[in-house]
Amino acid sequence: MKVAVVGLGHIGLPTALLLAQRHEVVGVDVDESLVATLNDGELPLDEPGLDSLHDEVAERFTAATEPESADAYVITVPTPLDQRENVADLGFVRAAVESVADVVSADELVVLESTVPPGTSERLVQPILADAADDVRYAHCPERAIPERTLEEMTENDRVVGTDERATETIRDLYAFTDGDLHLTDPTTAEFVKLAENTSRDVGIALANEFATLAEG
Repeated sequence: MKVAVVGLGHIGLPTALLLAQRHEVVGVDVDESLVATLNDGELPLDEPGLDSLHDEVAERFTAATEPESADAYVITVPTPLDQRENVADLGFVRAAVESVADVVSADELVVLESTVPPGTSERLVQPILADAADDVRYAHCPERAIPERTLEEMTENDRVVGTDERATETIRDLYAFTDGDLHLTDPTTAEFVKLAENTSRDVGIALANEFATLAEG
């Protein structure tokens, strides 16, 4: 299988290299200097185990500034907070999906890993893909990883995957690098689960900070 990974940041690059253990992978990023660095065989991230993984899969991984035709496309771009509107900025997601829409064909798979608000797949992503080609298979599989433990978490954590039966077999092949379970559901549920997980984590951190402030007072 040929896989295009769009977005080569702290999640996208490790994901691309893990996928390259079994598949031919092209990593895509709009940052030309990053693409040049990767094609020179250098890594911009200091993450435990990433160097050795790159050495293992270097012959099956290349980088480019635009998507090219593939069997599956994995989108891992950021969704920063829009400080003015206090909502997720989906501009990177829209741009990435539109770039994939330029090359996607019928029956190919598009996976969105970026964390997005519930309803984003239904209202934004899937309509763009539906206009691009017939019967594009789609899945939302939000990433879950902590810096300094990225590879460990990507290969051990369970994953919630919002998809349909048409994509199940390809999804299992794509994420064969993980020992965790794949919990299959619909895209909106997967979006909601990730929102709940992030909220729980943030509340826990906030509570710990409040107790620390009280203890120091």
